[in-house]
Amino acid sequence: MIDMTKWEQIAHDAMSARKPGGPGRLSGRISIVTGSAQGFGQGIAEEIYREGAFVVVADLNEPLAQEVA
Repeated sequence: MIDMTKWEQIAHDAMSARKPGGPGRLSGRISIVTGSAQGFGQGIAEEIYREGAFVVVADLNEPLAQEVA
């Protein structure tokens, strides 16, 4: 079982500190993209961000996920 406490705090801190990507179809929405440290997941996370959503970058590769975030 994965302890989500750490990730909940990371998501809360990120949403408090940042503004969404800009105006768009997803403005003000929150999106969780799993596997978003690279490849298709990263591309999806970036596009959702460009559409104005807050994006939670979730991946097992934490260092790479932090780079993307």
